[in-house]
Amino acid sequence: EYCYLQSVPCERDFLSENYANHYSFQEQEFELIWEQLPKSDALEESDLKGEGITEEKVSENMNLYRDSAGYVIYVEREGEYTTGEQFRVSFHISSACFQMQKDNGQILISTRGSGHGLGMSQFGANEMAKAGDDYIEILKYFFKDVTITKFE
Repeated sequence: EYCYLQSVPCERDFLSENYANHYSFQEQEFELIWEQLPKSDALEESDLKGEGITEEKVSENMNLYRDSAGYVIYVEREGEYTTGEQFRVSFHISSACFQMQKDNGQILISTRGSGHGLGMSQFGANEMAKAGDDYIEILKYFFKDVTITKFE
């Protein structure tokens, strides 16, 4: 949708103290939040089977659809779909790059990174600057196929 927003590798993001987070929800709490999520009961086949998209079965009634960087783009449960980003916001988790599992009446969610995984990683950009990259190099790394022009 926004060609300038792409997922790019950020090899140094794991150095951030907020890189990995873990969340726990009682099943009832999870159900209440899930019921409030905006959902659709139909998606185009290309949305689920596009290039680089993988399907991961979380349970017998829930699947995650990931992009090539591992971010969840859709969550499907019993034929209803919501976006990974909407799931992230509604459950107040730090990233749309998450894993889920059920354990002893709880839903455990582990996240990697922060945000939606598109555009500029603030931590990664700061690390590049510390390594000596100037702002033009940093912008070109995070925003491919964008022309940077100086105005006076």
